[in-house]
Amino acid sequence: MSYSKKLVLENGVVFEGIGYGADVEAVGEVLINTSMVGYQEVASDSVYYEKIVVMTYPLIGSYGINCDYDETKKIKPIAFVVRDYNDQPSNFRSIKTLAELSEENGVSILSDVDTRYLTTILRDQGTMLGIVTNTSNSNEYCMTKIKEYKETFKPTSKVSVKKKWVSKTENPKYDVALIDLGTTSFLVSALNNNRCNVTIVPASIRAEELMALNPDGVILSNGPGNPEDNIELIDLVKKIQGKFPLNGVSLGMQFIALANNAKTRKMKLGHFGCNVPVREIATGKIKITTQNSAYEVIEESLAKTDLEVVFKNVLDTTIQGIKNNKKLVYAIQYYPEDSDDFYGIFIENIKKQQQGV
Repeated sequence: MSYSKKLVLENGVVFEGIGYGADVEAVGEVLINTSMVGYQEVASDSVYYEKIVVMTYPLIGSYGINCDYDETKKIKPIAFVVRDYNDQPSNFRSIKTLAELSEENGVSILSDVDTRYLTTILRDQGTMLGIVTNTSNSNEYCMTKIKEYKETFKPTSKVSVKKKWVSKTENPKYDVALIDLGTTSFLVSALNNNRCNVTIVPASIRAEELMALNPDGVILSNGPGNPEDNIELIDLVKKIQGKFPLNGVSLGMQFIALANNAKTRKMKLGHFGCNVPVREIATGKIKITTQNSAYEVIEESLAKTDLEVVFKNVLDTTIQGIKNNKKLVYAIQYYPEDSDDFYGIFIENIKKQQQGV
């Protein structure tokens, strides 16, 4: 089933199109994702909690939904904006369409939009608020709704687990704690593949509770929101770094930077996609990474810390990795793949800690 919908940006530009999924209204920040594949992973990534996501790749929905590709259990964006939505997927592993999944989760898909023009606006003017609504609603109504919108404060509390749980693996060598700021299932499974039993704990955990678990190492996951709003998590990192090997991913890296007196800020557009190049400072090697982040660590602020820069973005030179070998701290801004050094460094730091090196 389809219906008439439109996207209205806070600068007044209007995009009319065809709606699929749930026939609901959505107000939120409009973000661009440049991935050519992986719309299901985007749909289930907690970083997009309460966001309107514009997919720059023109054809979305062509391979349907596969239950093996979910990063979390529910759709996190409140709306998708696409150029051409395909409601008849051809993948033999598909169990439903993206529209069916969206309708189940109360999420709208706006199709037949000139996403190239929309992307150009957001690229030049920066991320902004918008509303996906019925075409029958006036533009004045839409602007009022946008002005009334208030972003959720500390969204990590909304997407994190409420109580700890354990993901075990065969023949484990290490027991690690993963602080869930909105983690992906891939991060948990990758740690299991590296022979780690993983205790996933809420973002609200206190340092005393975490230390009582006596983990071999701790990881801060990716997640949504402004890192500087989470004073409690910054304080938690201050208390535990140096006591356990500590790794961070995306938002987790930003917390580690803030805990060491660095600063963060929101980027004009952010990095959202699976084709973001980063350069390793020590070797000059470049890798293509997946990133979903609206904030960056300010490079100048790192001069006041004992953190060393490991990676930089090739395109805009933003900080993509930091470390402190003495404290056994290592963090990256991008999402680590299964074979990434991120896991190997984490395990090596655990070994150093156990050997008292």
